[in-house]
Amino acid sequence: MTTFIKQYTLLVIIIALLALLVRGDLLSASAPIIAGQVLAVIINLSARVAFRKQQFRLTADPGSGALVRNGPYRLIRHPMYAGALLFIWVSIFGHWTPLNVIIGVVVTAVVLLRISVEEKLLRERYPDYAAYALHAKRIIPFIC
Repeated sequence: MTTFIKQYTLLVIIIALLALLVRGDLLSASAPIIAGQVLAVIINLSARVAFRKQQFRLTADPGSGALVRNGPYRLIRHPMYAGALLFIWVSIFGHWTPLNVIIGVVVTAVVLLRISVEEKLLRERYPDYAAYALHAKRIIPFIC
């Protein structure tokens, strides 16, 4: 299961986004939904910019170099996952159906499993990760 989580989390997120798109439930004309999705994209872009080119990876494998603590990483440890979850859940709130909720729950579960795998690797790779984790929340600033 760990190998699946490490390798296929991005694929699960893409499939969920495509499923919502095909169902006509990804985008909305509602201003709050659009604002939430724009915020999610901004979070993802700022997290990507915070990474140095050589550090960014699609797999759950910490690269060489220092632990990233700038940009959104000052507040949350996993802003890219936070942005993806925000985008998906805002879309679901705009088109609330049992199937969409199931899609959201599955993606959330896979992302949370991926975060636990990544954090284990990060704690092994970076001795100062434990101290960083004390003040930077996992995915929601100031909450969790």
